[in-house]
Amino acid sequence: MTIKPLDRAFETTQSTGTGQITLQGAQQGFQSFAAAGNGAKVFYQINDGDSAGVVQNWEIGIGTVNVGTPNTLTRASVLKSSNNNAAVNFGAGTKNVIGSIAASGLTTRDEGLFFTEGYGIGGGSANAQTVTLPYTPIGYSDGAPIYFFASVANTGAMTINVNGLGAKAAKLKGADIPAGAITAGMLVHAVYRASSNAFELLMPFTTPELAPAGQCRLIKSGANLVLLPYNGNKLTIDGVQRSIPAGVVLAPTGLTAATTYFIYAYMAGGGIVALEASTTGHSTDTTTGVEIKTGDSTRTLVGMARTIAGPAWQDTEQQRFVISWFNRRAINTSGAFTAARTTVSTTPVELNAEIRNEFLCWSDDTVQMSITGGMYNSGGFFSIAAIGFNGTNPENDVSYMFGQTVGSSSVTVQKQGLNEGYNYATHLGRTGNASGTATFGNPTINLFNRLSGRIQG
Repeated sequence: MTIKPLDRAFETTQSTGTGQITLQGAQQGFQSFAAAGNGAKVFYQINDGDSAGVVQNWEIGIGTVNVGTPNTLTRASVLKSSNNNAAVNFGAGTKNVIGSIAASGLTTRDEGLFFTEGYGIGGGSANAQTVTLPYTPIGYSDGAPIYFFASVANTGAMTINVNGLGAKAAKLKGADIPAGAITAGMLVHAVYRASSNAFELLMPFTTPELAPAGQCRLIKSGANLVLLPYNGNKLTIDGVQRSIPAGVVLAPTGLTAATTYFIYAYMAGGGIVALEASTTGHSTDTTTGVEIKTGDSTRTLVGMARTIAGPAWQDTEQQRFVISWFNRRAINTSGAFTAARTTVSTTPVELNAEIRNEFLCWSDDTVQMSITGGMYNSGGFFSIAAIGFNGTNPENDVSYMFGQTVGSSSVTVQKQGLNEGYNYATHLGRTGNASGTATFGNPTINLFNRLSGRIQG
C-alpha cells in the first residue's frame, strides 16, 4: 500500500510499551492522523522528553491509522529508533506523535540530482542474480520496480535477490526465464508481483527498438534449410530477443513430399534456437507485433518452403521453393521449352508444362514474369502469346504476331494478389483461326521460348 504523507499532523499519547498507541487528538494549529483515513499507511515519529524537555527516546517508522473511538496508530514497521532501530519500550508520561517523512522515504537522487528510484547495482551469478539498492527496503511489495545492468548472462531459470531480502524467481510472461534471455551488460527492468511471489521482467523484451524482430534470412544450403544471421543476429521468439548462431539447420526428415510448409523458429532444450516445419498458418502476435504460428507465440515465422519427392527441399530457377520472411531479396526464376510448341486452339491453352516457373510467395508480394522468343502462324493468321498463373486464364498483357514469318514474342506482366504459398506461371498460346497452326519458337535455328521471372524471398 502506498504511504500517505500528512502535513502538520501532531498529536500526543499516554500509551506505554512497544505496541499500538492511542492518539489523544490534534494539537492546536495541527491536524490529526485520522485525516489520512482509516487503514492508511503513514510515516510517524514518536518522542518523549525529560523534565527539561530533552528528548530521551525516539522512534521513526511506518504506521497504520485506525479511525475509531479513540483513534489509534499501529506501529507496523520501525525504521530508526534510539533502541538500536527496534521498537522503543516507552514508559509513562506524555509522548509526542508527529507525522514526518523519514529520510529513507525520500525520492532517491544521485549526485547529479537525477532520480534513481529503483535502480541498483547488479551482481551475483548467472542464475542467482542480485541487486543492491542504495537503501534497503523493508520487504517486497506488489508493483515494486527495479532496474539494474546484469553483470552476467543467465543460463537457465534464475532468481533475483534485492538487498538480501530473499531470492525471488524471475519470470517472463509468467514462465521461467529461458537461457540467454539476459546477457551481460543488459539493462533489466523487473516488477515484483505479489500474487506469484516473483519478479516479472519487462524490458528490453517488449521494446521493439531494443529487440529487432528478425535479423536473419532463410535459405537452402546443400540438402537442408539454414537460418542465417543477416545485418545482426537477433530474432524475437516468444517476446524475447534471441541470438541466432552461425546457422540453424532443418532437414526434410519425416515430412511429406509436394507439401508447402511454414518454417518457424523456436527455443529447444538448453536455450538453443531450432527450426520447425508446419502446415499451420501464421498470424500477428497482438502483444509483440511479431508474425507467429497461429495459436502458438513460442514459434516465430522465418520462412516458407516446399518439398519435392524424397522428400527433399528444392530451390532451383524453375522451382523456387524456399523463401524468407525476413530480409527478402529478389530471386530469379526461369524455364524454357525444349522444342517449338504448337496449338490449333482458338482459346488460350498451356503449350507445355515443361516451361512452368513454380514458386512460393507471400500474400503481400508482387511477382514479375516475362516471355521472350518467337512465334508464327502456318495459315497466316494471328498467333497470340500470354502468361497465365495457376491455369489457363491469361493476364491482360499479350503478344500478337500476324503471318507465316517468325517474329519476336515478348510479354511482361506484374502480378499481385496471388494466394500465399505455392503458385506457378506458364506460357499460354492460341491461334487466331483454327485453320492455322500457331507455333511458338523458331525451330529452324533451335531458338525456343523462355519464361523467366522475379519473386521476393
